Amino acid sequence: MSLNPISFLKSSATTKKVFVHLAKNGGGAREYVEKAGMVQISDPEILIPIIHQVFADNEAAVADFKSGKRNADKAFTGFLMKATKGQANPQVALKLLAQELAKLKED
Repeated sequence: MSLNPISFLKSSATTKKVFVHLAKNGGGAREYVEKAGMVQISDPEILIPIIHQVFADNEAAVADFKSGKRNADKAFTGFLMKATKGQANPQVALKLLAQELAKLKED
């Protein structure tokens, strides 16, 4: 997993945590961020299998979505973020989730 410093710095709360830690303890930012689990998951090859697992783990929500229940798709965002412990890149995750939900609806 690689660390993109530009996308990482978009989170000011995370950036502040990193700078405070480095000021107190020294060391490298990359090592601290990776060790602390602060790296966002943006790789579709990692996220898509997690999305499929979320579908498998939440059959009732899948049934609600397929039946056209209003806002059923929103629940999957929460399930995905929970499954990734909040590490999924929101923009990438939402795009992939929409693609996979469209495929699910076709079935």
